[in-house]
Amino acid sequence: AAQAERAVVVDQKHYPNGLNEKFVTWPKEKTIEFFTAKGGRLDDPELREIARYTDRIVNVLGHLEGLRVADIGAGSGLFVPLLSQLVGTQGKVYAVDLSEAFVSFLREKKRNQKLSNVHVVQCDAKRTRLPSKSADVVMLCDAYHHVEYPQTFMTDVRRTLSDNGRLFLIDFYNDPSRASDHSPEWLTSHIRASKAEFRAEIENAGFSYLYDVVLEELSENYIMVFEPKKKKK
Repeated sequence: AAQAERAVVVDQKHYPNGLNEKFVTWPKEKTIEFFTAKGGRLDDPELREIARYTDRIVNVLGHLEGLRVADIGAGSGLFVPLLSQLVGTQGKVYAVDLSEAFVSFLREKKRNQKLSNVHVVQCDAKRTRLPSKSADVVMLCDAYHHVEYPQTFMTDVRRTLSDNGRLFLIDFYNDPSRASDHSPEWLTSHIRASKAEFRAEIENAGFSYLYDVVLEELSENYIMVFEPKKKKK
């Protein structure tokens, strides 16, 4: 039998209980207050370049009308309303997150904003809990570095993606010289590996690297695009 993958090692000095401690152990009210709305670590454009350039990042995904898009690590749902609008009535958006607090918040957002084409799904550390070949586009935005079992989880992401689908990975450089919204120490302690190492992990999980997308507005984040590895005939 194949040996079970061990959880990745993160900076024990700064994160003795792992990167996901706040998401999974804090009460919902505390989580939502800390991460969302004005002053929230995820949603405030003054604190996060991803929140400043949401439109530009979504534009990178291409024409989405009628497609099935999975936002894995959707968090507060920063991208969800825009994705819902762009896929239209014939498309679907899967808003996927590990955190029970965020899943509850996403369901409230879906209800309050009447996002009928959005489906909220709670994943676990090793599985997306999405059906096979259920997505044409998968995005992980500042979420991959939180994945505890990258080989196992990304292999499952591969399962959920259609054969001609695309994976868009947006994540942080672990390069202190690129710090703008975060401190240099945060980039090196919070992000466990380099862009090249993340690329290699994803390729090992059944993906082929296609290209980088360079957005000049982004200082701390890069964008890599992958497709499912083609099976040899």
